[in-house]
Amino acid sequence: MLYLKPALTGNEPIDVVDYARSHPAFPQETTMNQWFDTAQFESYRMLGLHTVYSICLHRPTASVKDLCVTLREGAVCV
Repeated sequence: MLYLKPALTGNEPIDVVDYARSHPAFPQETTMNQWFDTAQFESYRMLGLHTVYSICLHRPTASVKDLCVTLREGAVCV
């Protein structure tokens, strides 16, 4: 299993940054309320997409195994 914990690194898309500014607990908001509004859902979705693109940006990955190798070698979001 591969688990990527959401985190802000400072180079996220502007809409994610705006959401984070108005919601201080983001991206570690509680899951007690499962009824996400559109802005919250899109912010988490975009943060996840940004995270994966950032990891794969400098080294193409053809498989999940390649992605795991990249992560083990210390790739971080840039």
